[in-house]
Amino acid sequence: MSFMVTRSILVRKPFFYILFVLLVLWIILFEFILPANNFLPRPGIVLLSIPALFDDYHLIANFFETVSAVYLPPLLAFLFLYSIRGSIFNQSAPPKFLTGFLLQIAAFFPAILSGILFAFWFPESFVVTYLFSFIVALSWWMIEMRSAAANPNQTYAAAFKSLGADDLFLNKNILWNEIKPGIFTRLNRFHMQLWTLILFFEFISKRYGLGSLLQQTLNYRDLSALCLSILIITLTISAGFFLLRFIENKFIFWSSE
Repeated sequence: MSFMVTRSILVRKPFFYILFVLLVLWIILFEFILPANNFLPRPGIVLLSIPALFDDYHLIANFFETVSAVYLPPLLAFLFLYSIRGSIFNQSAPPKFLTGFLLQIAAFFPAILSGILFAFWFPESFVVTYLFSFIVALSWWMIEMRSAAANPNQTYAAAFKSLGADDLFLNKNILWNEIKPGIFTRLNRFHMQLWTLILFFEFISKRYGLGSLLQQTLNYRDLSALCLSILIITLTISAGFFLLRFIENKFIFWSSE
């Protein structure tokens, strides 16, 4: 393993400058120049809509419903696979067959279709969103782990085998640490994909979460609440992105040679 330079998690300054200019233009154009429209709400109306977002749309409950569904099941799936990491990398039939099956399913069967089936099968279940998230996350972790372990660095294995290490020890301590950096570099993309899946799942199920909140704002044609909800979701996803980058830089600070 070789240490790599810690990557900055800060967005470049021009990005903030562009956002600031867009914010100023929005305030000037839609508050003072343009009349009422269905494109963007007036800033003043948005501010007045904030209390309604909490009282009428139950923002806090829906927010924690979605955030917990996005982050808790993947964490549990990761911990489960971590506990069996000694056997998951074996070339025996069950793990290899299961990973190959999941790859085929992922190639021809979009995850959101399974989400629609879950919403149909369990229309009143409170935990169905968590179950859906767990299955998607477990499948992703398994595919990524097995794919990353397909071509291990034999130098490490040979060195420890010469000291008497068996395959179980190599899988749990050497191969596991070798593949972690590669997996975490792809975690940000999965983070966005899972957010999209959960929001869409909540949107079609019309029960709980920020996706359901978005569906309500569309039904009521509430442009201010819709824009506020989108802003809150965007900021939450950004916070999750920075958290993942912090964890990666703090704990996964090496790369395999």
